[in-house]
Parts: sequence; C-alpha cells; structure tokens
Amino acid sequence: MEYKAGERIQLVVDLNSFNLNHPTENRGVAENPTGENLDNTHSTCNKKAEGKDQETAVYAKCTSAERKNLWYSLEKDNLSIDGPWCIGGDFNVIIDPDEKLGGNPHRVHRSLDLSNCMNNYAVTDLGYTGPKFTWCNNWRLSKRVCKRLDRIFVNDSWIQKFQHSTVKHLVRTGSDHRPLFMKCFNTNHTHIIYFRFLDFWVSQKDFMDIVKEVWNVNITGNSMWILQSKLNNLSNMLSKWSRQEIGDINDQESRWEDKIQLLENIDIDINSEDSRADVNKAHAEYIKWLSMQESLLKQKTQTKWFQDGDSNTR
Repeated sequence: MEYKAGERIQLVVDLNSFNLNHPTENRGVAENPTGENLDNTHSTCNKKAEGKDQETAVYAKCTSAERKNLWYSLEKDNLSIDGPWCIGGDFNVIIDPDEKLGGNPHRVHRSLDLSNCMNNYAVTDLGYTGPKFTWCNNWRLSKRVCKRLDRIFVNDSWIQKFQHSTVKHLVRTGSDHRPLFMKCFNTNHTHIIYFRFLDFWVSQKDFMDIVKEVWNVNITGNSMWILQSKLNNLSNMLSKWSRQEIGDINDQESRWEDKIQLLENIDIDINSEDSRADVNKAHAEYIKWLSMQESLLKQKTQTKWFQDGDSNTR
C-alpha cells in the first residue's frame, strides 16, 4: 500500500483470529512477496511492491520447531523487501523473562530464534503503552500465566517515513489476546469541522424523539426553504444532543478501558466472584462504547474491515 507524504496510518491487529484490519486487506492464504505458501504462518500486504510500505501480520506456531519455517520465510521476505516494513502479530514467544508472569521459569534459549531474526532484519520493537502482558490463559490465580507474546517491529525505512509510531495494548474482549492498536504519522493535520450524521445515533433511545420534535416545528416559506431550514435545525440539535448526552466516544472508550484494567488487577489480587462480576459488567459497558467507536471508524474509512474482521470470528 502506498501513502502520500503527511498521511497517517492506523492499524488494528486482532492477533487471536489472524486478521490484519486495514483499508486494503489481504486475508486468507498467507503469502510472502515471492508468492510461496507459508502454511498460514504470516501474511504480507503489497507483494513485490518495491519501495512501498509493507505490513506483515504474524501468527506463529506454538513450538520452537514449528516456528522454524516462519523465521525462514521472514528471512526471504527481508531479502526481497526494499522500503518501509512493519512486522506485527502473535510471535508465540517472549524475548525477556520479565515479559512473563506465573508458570514455569522462562528459558532464555527459547527466545534466541526471535532475537536473532529481528537483529538480522535490523528491525526495532516499537514498544507499547497500556497493560504489559498481551496474552493470558485466564485460569484461576494459582495457575494463571500472562505473557507479552504480541508485538510490532519496524525497519529503519519505516521510522524515516513515519517519525511518530505508537502501539497501544487494548482491552481483551472475548479473547485470550489483546488487540494491538498502531498509529503512525509524520505531520500534523488541520481538520475541517463539518456536520456528519453518525450511524450509531439511530440506536440511541432519544434519537427519534429529537427528530420528531424538530420536524414538527412549523416553518413558513417555499418547500425548498422549509426542507433546508428543518435540516439545518436538525443538524444543530443532533450535534448539541450528541455532545451533551454521548460525549467523546474515544474518551469514553479509554475511560472504560482504564477501568477494566484496574478491575482486572483487583480481580487478580482478590480472585473472588464479586471481583469477576465487576470485570464482566465493565466489559459489557466497554463493548457498548467500543461498538459505537467501530461504527464511527467504519464511516470514516468507508470500508467493511471492522465488519469482516473481528466480528467474523464469532
């Protein structure tokens, strides 16, 4: 995929279902730039796109022996890719013992293949914000294991093109993995503010009452003037109502995400039915705001990548 200078990239990687949610999707059989089948170990967008941005979504096997084919395939990708390269997904192995909580002690030799490959490819781990661990087995406290299995690497060409790249660990919703949210940009944008009808408004209980109230107001003039006046009044009323009653969806989503993280930490410490119930209630509220956020993003991108992505794994 190709971007003009100054444009932004936003990627949401659902690592549990191996989907790279992006306006230009490449799902199904995993391929590398040479077109060879990789037994669904990874998928690279923009095959043979010299000098253009390339994103590789990884879903690694569980054992070191099974991951050998992945490292070999990524090595071939590295030799054929000339330009910005981003590698992200579930590598099914940690790099540092500090990236594991619970279970048996980590053996360093298990991390060598991934560490050596990333050094050979000259790629950098972008780090993260949010919770430290991206995977949890969700067992009871005495048997619970948490790891940072999921991460995103980029090469020097990517860093040069997108000077600001961030990765955020999102809340888990019905999966043992956290999605990763990646944002890349290199310039500030001035956005034009204009009215936009938001699809999720129609599911709010007060929506139809507002429409009826505005539309029933008597306005004199010709038909076109009446229609234009009612539409202007309705847009103003809906905008005001949305600001006052709904607020900033992204802020609400972040607020409930933080609350879930707090409640999950409490649940780890207490491990009681009440603490788990509080987590489940917070998840329900978070999913409500998340669905509205997804609806908003879908309108902005004018694609079906959310609908065909995470929702398709149910």
